[in-house]
Amino acid sequence: MKYKTFFGKVFKIFNTCLKIMIYRLLYFILPQHHVCMIYAPSSKRYENLAIIEFFLKKSLCQIEELNENDCYYTINSSSEIKLWYHYNRIKIFHIYNDTNLLKVCYYLACSKVVVLDQTNRVLSVLKIGKNTKCIQAWHGGGLYKKVGFDAYRHGYSKEKEEIRVRRIHRNIDYFVISDEKLTDKYSSIFRISKSKIIPYGIPRTDIIYKRDVISDRTNFYERYPSARGKKILVFTPTFRSYVDMRRCCTDKTNQLQYNYQCCKTHQVIGKYHNYLLDFELMARELGNEFFLILRKHPTVQDGYEPQGWISDTEFPNSLMISVADILITDYSSILFDFCITGKPIILYVPDFKIYEEYERGLYIRPDELAGENNVFYDTEALVKAIKGNTFTDSTNIFKNYMSACDGNSTSRLVKFIKSFVVS
Repeated sequence: MKYKTFFGKVFKIFNTCLKIMIYRLLYFILPQHHVCMIYAPSSKRYENLAIIEFFLKKSLCQIEELNENDCYYTINSSSEIKLWYHYNRIKIFHIYNDTNLLKVCYYLACSKVVVLDQTNRVLSVLKIGKNTKCIQAWHGGGLYKKVGFDAYRHGYSKEKEEIRVRRIHRNIDYFVISDEKLTDKYSSIFRISKSKIIPYGIPRTDIIYKRDVISDRTNFYERYPSARGKKILVFTPTFRSYVDMRRCCTDKTNQLQYNYQCCKTHQVIGKYHNYLLDFELMARELGNEFFLILRKHPTVQDGYEPQGWISDTEFPNSLMISVADILITDYSSILFDFCITGKPIILYVPDFKIYEEYERGLYIRPDELAGENNVFYDTEALVKAIKGNTFTDSTNIFKNYMSACDGNSTSRLVKFIKSFVVS
């Protein structure tokens, strides 16, 4: 076992050095003209890169016959787009998790602009050359969970976490945010000059403005006929590391503290992520009026589907936002996208104190963000509020965090990208 660990570390170091050498050699030889899109496994669901790429292709190729419906088809398609659209000398390259080493180094070395929407292992290893601009089209709008240099992991020294976070984000030249009012905060969080924070709005939110709700509902009913005649309620819990992605106990007595303690000591019971919600009660009390959807975090793939609910993670966020009547979440940034619709947003945060202490923490309390009437700490109170329709709208969230998301975010960003690659 020790030998395997040793040789594993040696191979990792060798692989890293090889990447750096190949990239630097190619970067020195090749001119930088192109655009490189770096897709993480969850990028398809987040839709940011897909819509940027669509409108960039349309703009560079001057393809007037393409329309937004093509964009939706592209985003919803299960197949990866391998075509390269080029205008004069400009090409759009793709990097996926399984793209081989030589292609990764080549694509990055000859790109004038690199666009990503999440952190990336390759960019945490390579220092991108000065002729290449790296644009972080961040996958989350607003400002809720702590990120960047504010989100050090628990159990690690501050010095090590400082080095780790600096390495992860060191290549960012420009950072796209959802509201100009957040510029100072994001500049501090990622230690980037304010002039490099570009408040163009989150590109994927453009799709929300353009979706046909009636058509989306029709297509949704074809997929789920039992949803006809019901309101659609979507529960989108975020990732929690403190429960170790498992259900730690079935005893509801002091459940939250027990969850943390048993996971801390690796006493894992069961096989599913603990969603901290009484699904059975929700289905029993609301199932006649609501069609209930559990939409898991992209990193949670536990196969769990509670009775009376459907678990669907395949359709894109914009479609879910279009058809949903009510969104229940906790600390997920999806609430900022959803607030564009003005439909009710409920925050279900039974583990608020534990999340603050053992996870990354928050910039704002849930009740300050969504209002006291929209925040709940147990399933019984949540069910009662839904039945009584006692919650308020989400217009203040949009006003305070998403005002740059006006349906034209992508066109502004594409114009900015073209300023680097089109002379």
